[in-house]
Amino acid sequence: MTTMEPASTAPASRIAAPTAGSPLSPLFRSVLHWAFSGHITWQLYAVLLGIAGYIIFRSAVVVLPNIPTLFPAEHMRVGDVTFSPATAFIRMEQAAPPVTALTIDTQDIVAALPETLGHVSSLRSLTIINQPLDTLPESLGRLTNLETLAIYNSPIRALPQSIGNLTHLKELTLVGGNVSSLPASMANLTSLQTLNLAYNHIHALPTAIAALPNLTMVDLTGNTLQSLPAAFGPNVTAVFMGGTGVSHASIMNLETPTLYIYY
Repeated sequence: MTTMEPASTAPASRIAAPTAGSPLSPLFRSVLHWAFSGHITWQLYAVLLGIAGYIIFRSAVVVLPNIPTLFPAEHMRVGDVTFSPATAFIRMEQAAPPVTALTIDTQDIVAALPETLGHVSSLRSLTIINQPLDTLPESLGRLTNLETLAIYNSPIRALPQSIGNLTHLKELTLVGGNVSSLPASMANLTSLQTLNLAYNHIHALPTAIAALPNLTMVDLTGNTLQSLPAAFGPNVTAVFMGGTGVSHASIMNLETPTLYIYY
């Protein structure tokens, strides 16, 4: 390999010139030849070398095809997939590992949940926040592994009868909706521990629901109740009902002596 000595005005250094078989581009060889022929000062060497290196790099870049969105290990937002009501939940059903928690929040505006929601049978937690939903699909009852269902500030008018199939449900939160009555099938929610129905339009709490065996807390704040059921379940220790029309006499008639009423 031959070498070239820089002009006397340049710093003392030796740089190997590319051979005929070098993979360097012709442009890069031309830049080196021009630079070390004494036509420019040494201060520009680094700049020219940087520019030439960038050109070579760009010429070697391979554009990769679009890679499909990978599903998170356990938790997913609807925004993590290209949301199509007809197919999104089917895609989640096929995810590996299975999706166990799903959040539909303010970044994802969903006008209606399709029946394909029931395909995601691995779900243990479903959270819906600030959506224009007024109903939930009957296929909700197919989410038999669900333990937490939380819906905030969405104008839900009614819960589906199929909710009674969620026998593993431990926490049901429906805050800031338009629900006025509860389905009788909720009496089947034998695992339910927390029932938060604050700020709806519920006018009566059925005794069969109030008496659920594992229920510990009920929040009825801001509803239109006028009375309470005669008794709550044996494990209920707290009932919140501020802003309701429940009378003091109704409270005194309760047959649950260990119950604390927050009025």
